[in-house]
Amino acid sequence: MVEESLLRIDEALVSQFTRTARAESVPVSRDLLARITGLRQIDSTAALPHDLLSRIKSGTQADAVLFVDITSYSPYPPMILGLRAKLV
Repeated sequence: MVEESLLRIDEALVSQFTRTARAESVPVSRDLLARITGLRQIDSTAALPHDLLSRIKSGTQADAVLFVDITSYSPYPPMILGLRAKLV
């Protein structure tokens, strides 16, 4: 259930970022991140694993990575979604 909610939130964030058309977005799935790092998620405030950015770049050709953390979430009215983001 939690994984399904996270996937829906991931899709919504990518959709909204793409809709603005300010930059091309290439989402890194949790499965790809797990193959690269052994972790399914990395907090925006955590120390990044060694060579993470170069490994992501080699797999996706991305020039930057946007880390987004969900800081609060309630799917029930009134819906609450708190986010923290860091562009690296």
